[in-house]
Amino acid sequence: MPTAADPSFFQYDLDDPPFVESWGQEIDIIHNPRALHPLPDEFFSSVTQTALIEGRVASECPSWHPLSSTTLTTAKRRAPAKTIFIDVISRQTFREICPFAATSDNPISDEMGWFADNTASFLGIVSRHKIDGDWACVVFGRSTNGVFHAIDVEACLTSREEARENLYQKIMIRRQSPQRIFGNGGVDS
Repeated sequence: MPTAADPSFFQYDLDDPPFVESWGQEIDIIHNPRALHPLPDEFFSSVTQTALIEGRVASECPSWHPLSSTTLTTAKRRAPAKTIFIDVISRQTFREICPFAATSDNPISDEMGWFADNTASFLGIVSRHKIDGDWACVVFGRSTNGVFHAIDVEACLTSREEARENLYQKIMIRRQSPQRIFGNGGVDS
């Protein structure tokens, strides 16, 4: 998402990738505003390009571009892992899927990031407490009537990064379980 403040999380098995990776997904081009022979914007395709435009730094990124990745190699052959993506979504998209999660004028906290896994089984919010500045993450799952409600909450976190990482881990753990329905309300343990 072009305006996202957080990166999306991704994981997949290289023996069964969900798409073919292009060489440009690992390239970042930074244009020199003082170059004697500047390259045209169209010179590279499918790469992230950053330039100084009207005195502001602006980046243009293709639809999927990893900020970083780690490849894990295992000695034993195991069953292929399911592809799991946890994407950044807009507040509007979150509200369309989960309209009863919170109000826009929450007196306690400010929502600072909205997330969904690629199966639409789990949603998440990262928020910051208005008084003490602590961070929190909330995972939402579907109830028996199909409505999303909070199933996992962690508060008193020290940073946005810690809240986001904890949210990702909580959704990853939930995805490894076959359970996709979580009662009719309240936080599950």
